[in-house]
Amino acid sequence: MSKLSRVIGTPGPIGFRIEDFVDIEPTIRPQSSVLIVDDDPAERLALRSILAPLGHPIVEAASGSEARRCVTRQDFAVVLLDVRTPTMDGFETAAFIRSRAESKLTPIIFLTTIDRAEKEMTVGYGMGAVDFIVAPVVPAALRGKVSLFADLFAKSQELVEHARRLRIAATRSAEALGVQREMLDRMEELGRVKTDFVSKISHELRSPLTSVIGYVELLTEAGPGEPTEEQSRMLAIIERNSRRLLALIEDLLTMSRAEAGIFTVIAAPVDLGEVVERVRETTAPVVAKAELELIVDLGADLRLIGDQEQLERALLNLVSNSVKFTSPGGRVVIATRIVGDEIAVSVRDTGSGVPLEEQEHLFTRFFRATRSQEQETPGTGLGLYIVKQIVELHGGTVGVESAGRGSTFTMRLPIGGRPAQ
Repeated sequence: MSKLSRVIGTPGPIGFRIEDFVDIEPTIRPQSSVLIVDDDPAERLALRSILAPLGHPIVEAASGSEARRCVTRQDFAVVLLDVRTPTMDGFETAAFIRSRAESKLTPIIFLTTIDRAEKEMTVGYGMGAVDFIVAPVVPAALRGKVSLFADLFAKSQELVEHARRLRIAATRSAEALGVQREMLDRMEELGRVKTDFVSKISHELRSPLTSVIGYVELLTEAGPGEPTEEQSRMLAIIERNSRRLLALIEDLLTMSRAEAGIFTVIAAPVDLGEVVERVRETTAPVVAKAELELIVDLGADLRLIGDQEQLERALLNLVSNSVKFTSPGGRVVIATRIVGDEIAVSVRDTGSGVPLEEQEHLFTRFFRATRSQEQETPGTGLGLYIVKQIVELHGGTVGVESAGRGSTFTMRLPIGGRPAQ
């Protein structure tokens, strides 16, 4: 009878009762292996039977040299080591385990008998043993201790793996961040090149185009000879399309300045009444041609601090936009009112309206609403974008309201000018 079977109690086939094997709920952690070192096959079988319900892989070693080979091949959650047998010295095996950096912290539970317990405990604990199992061995106690160390090993492995993944992720993140920074620098450089190109080409196109418009006006009004009716018609077409092209160039130039952060306003006292009147005069021919009615409804005290030229441009864009999308017989209304410390300038039309899902995109550059595409209305999608840039440079806001038919665009401008940054 083995020394383990002698101390358990009423022996079964190998010295244990079946009920001793089921009093602890097993914890399944396949990665937490257990090493049993004992030169007695019956002892190893008994220990394996006790630990089997835990579900951990069990490796057996019948000698100290075999145990050393096992330890060098893999890591163990815990080592069960018989202290003294005729063929091996458990303390020498324990010393070897402790001498290796990889297994220096591996828990060692010494197996001993009551007659040698006191002396061997003194030596074992001095060598770093975590516990002793002394006969009589209680299976539930042994499983509980092994399960505890197996759980700790599994957790530590998870932490090690997590740390490894964090290191990999940190390395990859650093590399990705470097690539992103490089791409961002490249994109910024491309943006500057694009802005410079648009700015330069706009300047180059604007000068000869201005000359074309000037000479057309000379030919029309005070040329060397009276143009025929057909020639006048052709000159009118040239002038109209030249002005459209000039407006497009101005829009592109403004967009490039806004993106480069060099689009600014020159603040000075402004009379909005004069701005509205100039816009009315400028749009009168196109309003008449479109068979629309332009109504002006101005409130009192319309003076504010801002850039008159840019405010006139913003209002002109709004009125022109409403005229393009309002059918003959409709009307466009320019109205102003005081709202707190702001002046609200609105342009209301009886046109086809703007779908709700498109309203948030109206002030985005190059965006063209569905109605403009369906009606094949000419435009670049920059008009409302420029309005937004001008209004925001004044410290104000611009928005749209449209339900069903008709739209109302409203600019809210601070009377005292842009707030200090």
